[in-house]
Order: sequence, then C-alpha cells, then structure tokens
Amino acid sequence: MLKRLGQGVLFILVIILTSALQQHQRSPDLIIDEALERLPLPADPNASPGLLRSGSLQLMANGITLNQLDIDKILNKRREKPSIYLFGQADLGAYIMIAPGVDRRYHLVNSYFDGYMPFRVENPVLALYTVAHRKKYQLDHITYPGRPEVWQSSQQAFFAKVGDCEDHAILVADWLIGLGYDARVVVGDYDGEGHAWVVLFAEGQEFLLETTRKRGLNRLKAFPLARLQTKYHPTFMFNNTDFWQNQGSRFTTDYASSDWVKRSHYVADR
Repeated sequence: MLKRLGQGVLFILVIILTSALQQHQRSPDLIIDEALERLPLPADPNASPGLLRSGSLQLMANGITLNQLDIDKILNKRREKPSIYLFGQADLGAYIMIAPGVDRRYHLVNSYFDGYMPFRVENPVLALYTVAHRKKYQLDHITYPGRPEVWQSSQQAFFAKVGDCEDHAILVADWLIGLGYDARVVVGDYDGEGHAWVVLFAEGQEFLLETTRKRGLNRLKAFPLARLQTKYHPTFMFNNTDFWQNQGSRFTTDYASSDWVKRSHYVADR
C-alpha cells in the first residue's frame, strides 16, 4: 500500500514538473499574444499629439535652456523646414536634434520617449521579439506621402503597424528603460547608409540591438556585443534624459568610452 502510494505521489510530482517545464518553455508568440489580449488600446494614438512629452533642454556647457516654444520660434523663421534639424554652436558642437512628429511639429528627440512599456517581460529579448513581429519596416515617405521624415513616440510606434528605423529603436529602447535597463538610441550610418539602432548597457558590456531585424531572433540567444559590430558607425546617442555626441572616430564601437560627450540634459514637464 505504501509502495503504491509512493508511486502515486511520484506520478503527481512528475505531472507538476512537466506542466511547469511546459509553462516555462511556452513559445514567445503565445506569451506575446496573451499579453496583447490584456492590453488596453488607445482610441487613435497616431492622431494624438498629447502622447509626446514636453520639457526643457539644458546645455551642459553653459546651462542655457531650450524648450518647445523656443524651437517653434526658431523654425517659424525658416521658409524651408528640414527633415531633421541639428542644433549646435561652433564652440559647443552639436547639442541636440529635433525631428518632426506625427503631429507635424518638431520636437526634441528626447521627448519621443514617452515612458510607454506595453507589458512587463522577464526576458528583454521578448521586447525586441515583439516589435520585430508586430511592426513592419516601411520608409516614412511611403507611410506619410509628401513627408520625408516623421518620428513616432514609443506609444505611437507600438500601435502603428509600420515605421522606419528610429521608430523601431525608440520603442525598444523606451521599453527596456521601463524594465530598468540603460538603453539608448544611436543614430549614424550602417555600412554608409543613415540608420538608427539601440545600444544596451548591461553587465559591464554594451550590446547592439538591430531593432529592424525581423528574422533569426531567439529568446535564448544572447544579444550581440557592440564592439564586434563594425559596420555600425555612430554619430549621436540619446535616451529619455540625455544627448551625447561622438567626438572620436566614426568607426568607434565603444559606446562607454570618453569619446562620447554628454551635450545636453532633458527634463520633462510631466
């Protein structure tokens, strides 16, 4: 009787362990689908300029501030609006970029981080995986006819079906920041063509995340080390609070080196 009872307990234990293992090994698609089912949908995120944060930019070199009103005044004096505008001074270098949003206004690039985290994941690879399978890569002039450059905030990027490289990068970086990671968007070029990607600082290393990659992602595979990605040539780097300029070689692969100079600090109003 005790022997049969022991066998029964063992059988129940095997079932529990098997069930737990299956739960742990659930496919990323199933995990994402379940999370999306519980996700509240905004009415129309692409038409809502309120998703963008407002704030002030402080220049690290002299303490001068720049806000959205200052940007509007500067651009109103220009007959032709640039796709992306770089603010700088000869003695200070470049200290911030502004870019046009869905709302047709130009915003400081830091403001496109609106703090949106779709849902919490234990493995950061799942954030990258979700974006890769949820969002299609498409150039802005196709998505927004007559507009060569349009940036989406992280929330806009999550709910918009298409977007280009910076839209993917801002969404992934902001998601990782929400999970407690140090993640930044880098702009420069990939093998000679303008591009944006994400650098993740973790465990004393820098990892490069190609957020427009749609195939070959595996949640059990480690992120690639940034120092080995020599075709990526960084110029600027930013997150939700700061903006850095690369003053070293365009071929640098060390995103934590002294070549990176912090040019400005962004403080959101909310």
